Amino acid sequence: MNHHSVVTELLAALGGADNLARLSHCATRLRVDLHDETRFDKERIERLAPVVAVIEGSVLGQHKAYQLVVGPDNSQALYQALVEAGRLEQGKERGRLKGLTRRLFGNRD
Repeated sequence: MNHHSVVTELLAALGGADNLARLSHCATRLRVDLHDETRFDKERIERLAPVVAVIEGSVLGQHKAYQLVVGPDNSQALYQALVEAGRLEQGKERGRLKGLTRRLFGNRD
Protein backbone atom coordinates (compact mmCIF):
# COMPACT_ATOMS: atom_id res chain seq x y z
CA MET A 1 0.00 0.00 0.00
CA ASN A 2 1.19 3.51 -0.78
CA HIS A 3 0.73 5.32 2.54
CA HIS A 4 1.17 8.74 0.97
CA SER A 5 -1.93 8.20 -1.16
CA VAL A 6 -4.24 8.04 1.90
CA VAL A 7 -2.52 10.61 4.10
CA THR A 8 -4.13 13.67 2.51
CA GLU A 9 -7.59 12.22 3.00
CA LEU A 10 -6.76 11.03 6.51
CA LEU A 11 -5.50 14.48 7.54
CA ALA A 12 -8.65 16.08 6.18
CA ALA A 13 -10.87 13.58 8.03
CA LEU A 14 -8.97 14.31 11.26
CA GLY A 15 -9.85 17.97 10.83
CA GLY A 16 -6.51 19.08 9.42
CA ALA A 17 -3.01 19.12 10.84
CA ASP A 18 -3.85 22.09 13.06
CA ASN A 19 -6.53 19.99 14.78
CA LEU A 20 -4.02 17.42 16.07
CA ALA A 21 -3.12 18.07 19.69
CA ARG A 22 -0.96 14.92 19.76
CA LEU A 23 -0.09 12.17 17.33
CA SER A 24 1.68 8.94 18.24
CA HIS A 25 1.66 5.30 17.26
CA CYS A 26 2.11 1.85 18.73
CA ALA A 27 2.51 -1.50 16.99
CA THR A 28 -0.96 -1.57 15.44
CA ARG A 29 -2.55 1.85 16.00
CA LEU A 30 -2.32 5.54 15.37
CA ARG A 31 -3.23 7.51 18.47
CA VAL A 32 -4.59 11.01 18.01
CA ASP A 33 -5.75 13.66 20.43
CA LEU A 34 -7.85 16.38 18.80
CA HIS A 35 -8.43 20.00 19.70
CA ASP A 36 -11.92 20.06 18.17
CA GLU A 37 -13.74 16.74 17.87
CA THR A 38 -16.50 18.29 15.73
CA ARG A 39 -13.97 18.41 12.85
CA PHE A 40 -13.38 14.63 13.14
CA ASP A 41 -15.10 12.60 10.39
CA LYS A 42 -15.27 9.04 11.74
CA GLU A 43 -17.22 7.60 8.80
CA ARG A 44 -14.72 8.98 6.29
CA ILE A 45 -11.81 7.51 8.25
CA GLU A 46 -13.49 4.09 8.52
CA ARG A 47 -13.76 3.96 4.71
CA LEU A 48 -9.98 4.34 4.24
CA ALA A 49 -8.26 1.11 3.24
CA PRO A 50 -5.71 0.76 6.07
CA VAL A 51 -8.18 1.55 8.86
CA VAL A 52 -9.67 -1.56 10.48
CA ALA A 53 -11.47 0.23 13.33
CA VAL A 54 -11.81 3.60 15.06
CA ILE A 55 -11.83 3.49 18.85
CA GLU A 56 -13.13 6.53 20.67
CA GLY A 57 -11.24 7.29 23.84
CA SER A 58 -11.82 9.64 26.70
CA VAL A 59 -11.33 13.36 26.96
CA LEU A 60 -7.81 14.09 28.17
CA GLY A 61 -7.81 17.61 29.54
CA GLN A 62 -9.28 19.62 26.68
CA HIS A 63 -8.54 17.03 23.98
CA LYS A 64 -10.59 14.11 22.71
CA ALA A 65 -8.55 10.92 22.14
CA TYR A 66 -9.01 8.41 19.32
CA GLN A 67 -7.18 5.28 18.23
CA LEU A 68 -7.14 4.25 14.60
CA VAL A 69 -6.43 0.53 14.27
CA VAL A 70 -4.37 0.15 11.08
CA GLY A 71 -2.48 -3.11 11.63
CA PRO A 72 1.14 -3.99 12.38
CA ASP A 73 2.49 -3.26 8.91
CA ASN A 74 0.94 0.20 8.64
CA SER A 75 1.13 2.17 11.90
CA GLN A 76 4.72 3.41 11.77
CA ALA A 77 4.67 4.19 8.04
CA LEU A 78 1.36 6.07 8.30
CA TYR A 79 2.63 7.96 11.34
CA GLN A 80 5.75 9.08 9.45
CA ALA A 81 3.71 10.05 6.39
CA LEU A 82 1.30 12.10 8.54
CA VAL A 83 4.19 13.87 10.26
CA GLU A 84 5.72 14.77 6.90
CA ALA A 85 2.47 15.76 5.15
CA GLY A 86 1.21 17.81 8.09
CA ARG A 87 4.65 19.27 8.80
CA LEU A 88 4.25 18.17 12.39
CA GLU A 89 6.97 18.26 14.99
CA GLN A 90 7.99 14.96 16.49
CA GLY A 91 8.41 15.00 20.26
CA LYS A 92 11.20 13.35 22.19
CA GLU A 93 8.76 11.24 24.17
CA ARG A 94 6.42 8.65 22.70
CA GLY A 95 3.02 7.18 23.39
CA ARG A 96 1.11 7.33 26.65
CA LEU A 97 4.04 8.41 28.75
CA LYS A 98 4.13 11.77 27.04
CA GLY A 99 0.51 12.56 27.81
CA LEU A 100 0.58 10.99 31.26
CA THR A 101 3.72 12.88 32.26
CA ARG A 102 2.22 16.18 31.17
CA ARG A 103 -1.04 15.53 33.03
CA LEU A 104 0.74 14.55 36.23
CA PHE A 105 3.67 16.93 36.27
CA GLY A 106 2.90 19.67 33.74
CA ASN A 107 5.02 20.57 30.75
CA ARG A 108 8.69 20.21 31.67
CA ASP A 109 10.34 21.10 28.35
